[in-house]
Amino acid sequence: MITQIRWKLTATYLTVIVVSMTIVGLYVSYSMEKRYVEELRQGLRSHLRLAAGLVGSRLQTAPAQGRMDALCADLAQKVKARIVVRALDGSILGDSAGLRVVDPLQQEENVLRHSTGCRLCHAEVRRSEYMIEKGDVIARGRRIARIEVSASMFGLKRDTARTRRIILTGLLLTTILAAVVSHRLAGSIAGPISKLNRMAREIADGNLNQQVTVNSSDEVGQFARSFNVMTRRLREMMDAMADDKDKMEAILTTMADGIIVTDEAGHVVLLNNSAERMLQVESAEVVGRSIDEAVLRSDITGMLRETLDTQSLVRRETRFSDPPDTVITAYSAPVRDAGGRVRGAIVGLRDVTDRRRQEKAQRDFVANVSHELRTPITAVRVTAEALLSGAKNSPELLDRFLDSLVKESERLSLLIDDLLELAKIESGGRIVKRSRKSVSEIIDHGVANVRRRAEANGLTLSVDSPRNLLAYADGGQIEQVLINLLDNAVKYTPAGGSIAVSAREDGDFVTVSVADTGIGIPRDEIGRIFERFYRVDKARSRQLGGTGLGLSIVREIITAHGGEVNVQSQLDKGSVFAFTIPKWDPDKQSTGPQSSTGTAA
Repeated sequence: MITQIRWKLTATYLTVIVVSMTIVGLYVSYSMEKRYVEELRQGLRSHLRLAAGLVGSRLQTAPAQGRMDALCADLAQKVKARIVVRALDGSILGDSAGLRVVDPLQQEENVLRHSTGCRLCHAEVRRSEYMIEKGDVIARGRRIARIEVSASMFGLKRDTARTRRIILTGLLLTTILAAVVSHRLAGSIAGPISKLNRMAREIADGNLNQQVTVNSSDEVGQFARSFNVMTRRLREMMDAMADDKDKMEAILTTMADGIIVTDEAGHVVLLNNSAERMLQVESAEVVGRSIDEAVLRSDITGMLRETLDTQSLVRRETRFSDPPDTVITAYSAPVRDAGGRVRGAIVGLRDVTDRRRQEKAQRDFVANVSHELRTPITAVRVTAEALLSGAKNSPELLDRFLDSLVKESERLSLLIDDLLELAKIESGGRIVKRSRKSVSEIIDHGVANVRRRAEANGLTLSVDSPRNLLAYADGGQIEQVLINLLDNAVKYTPAGGSIAVSAREDGDFVTVSVADTGIGIPRDEIGRIFERFYRVDKARSRQLGGTGLGLSIVREIITAHGGEVNVQSQLDKGSVFAFTIPKWDPDKQSTGPQSSTGTAA
């Protein structure tokens, strides 16, 4: 490109200079020639007047031929021109060349061949190569002869040709000089333009770290500096856009909601990580493909197609079977540009499975609480109505009804206590006061609490716990966990069975187990026993006074301690409940108690 610009500028400059110099040279050449011709003609006219006066005087005094020739020759010598005197009939009276030729043309040819100081180089002599001035010789008021003064134009033409050669030589030298200067001048203009062009191509390729160095202060230099400023600002804008793009990608990548973006033709252009996880697809398999070809859920594809066709907002809640029971809320909206034209569609996916599960759990909780409260309240109301109806007058019925009122009141009190305890744990109102605790002491206190009932039911209760085993826990809460597990073991273990409590060190934790030989738990119900108000044997549980909240409280307390609780059971063979709590480590925990707020799992 620089070569093309340079040669175009050079050719332009050179053409202008050559044409201008040629016109000027021709004008000067023809002006000089015209001036020389005019000066020669003026000289000949002056000579003609002078010669006419002298010839007129001589013709009056001495018209002899020889003397006239001498006069003509003398005058020709002085004026450097040929002088011919003719009679009125055309005959020559005197000639500076001393010839007697009647034919003027022949005479001129001979004279030119023998004139003093003039050697012709042409083989043919033309009349147009001489300038002739003619006039009349007047004497005493009448014309007595004619006189001709002629001069060769050979010298004039030779001088004119020499002048033209000088002009042509100057024109050639000027052209060469102009070519060099114009080439360098064109290079000074084309060079920065070429640099700017090269930099523009590199900017188009993404390399914005470019600067053009131009030392001139003309328009090209100003343009280069403006271009550098533009490049710098463009680089700053691109850096800012890159930062915004990185932030946007980071937001889209890490956000919990799934995002799917398509263009106006329905091709997927974006699929973030959350959308991949929810739809269980890979971005590389979907991006660039049509929504009809991409492996998306049919509900999502239908929403995108409806949004693109109707250019309206679409909202749906759909359930996926894989993963099971997954509930997704999807919003599909059109993407418009500044002019309001739809450029595509965007779908926001939000996994509301946990929310729906919690809402269901709350509904179930309210229903279960209502049911659990209704049963003892109904029993109390019916018993009170029976007493008011006359049963109080019968000592046997009175004692039985009063005993029923006491049992239902105790059951209602236990239920309310458990509900308050569970609510306190979930709300963070119950503080876990951790300190160094002896695991064997906690087990001994818990076993002592249920030993009498276990022995009354014909059960054998055994303990296996090292005395030096220490835990970092809230002793009162862990004792409550152990009592709840032991209470269930006593309730669901038939007479003659056994209950074994054991503890062991397990890495950074202490594992406490409660094993019984009771009725066991069906395998398909093991995963639900920690749900609130869930009972394997509902009738027996109510008969024994269970609230259905004990295992939920156990899980919440152990979770607040950073441990886990699990169960292994076989129907009619017994169950083993085990939970873990942090082990005491003097290098990690201080000797004083530390408090933390328990939260629900």
